[in-house]
Amino acid sequence: MRRSRFLNLGGVGNITWVDPRVARPEDQGALLAFDTGPANAPINDLVLARCGISYDKGGKIAAKGTVENGALELFLAEPYFSRMPPKSLDRNDFAEMIGLVSELGNADAAATLTAMCAAGVMEAMQHCPTAPTRLLVTGGGRHNPVLMRMLEVSLDCRRGPGRERRFGR
Repeated sequence: MRRSRFLNLGGVGNITWVDPRVARPEDQGALLAFDTGPANAPINDLVLARCGISYDKGGKIAAKGTVENGALELFLAEPYFSRMPPKSLDRNDFAEMIGLVSELGNADAAATLTAMCAAGVMEAMQHCPTAPTRLLVTGGGRHNPVLMRMLEVSLDCRRGPGRERRFGR
């Protein structure tokens, strides 16, 4: 039986965990949905302010950069990540992210913000009741190969022996 997680990577990331063993969606334990953290909004804000473009198309800017681990660690220290769901965010709740990368060049800043999005998803997975058999990714972040690679490495969503684990739309 497939347990799926649906991950939407828009301006803010959000996840929905579905357990098909529960007959009705309104039954306790059938669904869990909450925001994972910022997704494309900070990356879009950065590249608009610095490069005059609305988003990092294909992750081309982030692909040239290196993640600043100190900034990533500060980001993950935010209390939001340890709070139990249900929880939600506004697009501007993590406005200080841009400050964490302000001293970095464009590529390193974009790479670090992209890693922050992936790390937020990773933290969110810890709140789900069981591991998924698949993760279906939607939203604009789905079209960013740098972000998708970071998620694949972080979540190990590759096909493994005896189980289906894959990314999809």
